[in-house]
Amino acid sequence: MMRDPQILASLADALDDDDVDARRTAQRWPVHAEVESIVPPGREGIVLNVSVGGLRVALDQPLTVGEVCVLRVRHEPGSETIEHARVIWVRQLPDGCVVGLEFVAAH
Repeated sequence: MMRDPQILASLADALDDDDVDARRTAQRWPVHAEVESIVPPGREGIVLNVSVGGLRVALDQPLTVGEVCVLRVRHEPGSETIEHARVIWVRQLPDGCVVGLEFVAAH
């Protein structure tokens, strides 16, 4: 799915975002999974971490705070889930963005 492995080169900075992590109370687990936005279409990236309440995702194009998204998450070849989530925060980076998403019920 990812067109270029270097497309989000500033992810190293985003992975150590203490300002975001300090506000969190739920445990987070690092994940290696590709993500594709189905609604809105045309965004790709990787999942940085997951909790029971949501995801932190690095994307090649931004989303809007408050927007509800439908995401295809590919955990490994042949294994994917469809997730519905609301954008809680967005951090712009030089080559994309990092987004905090809260799981919501499918409409």
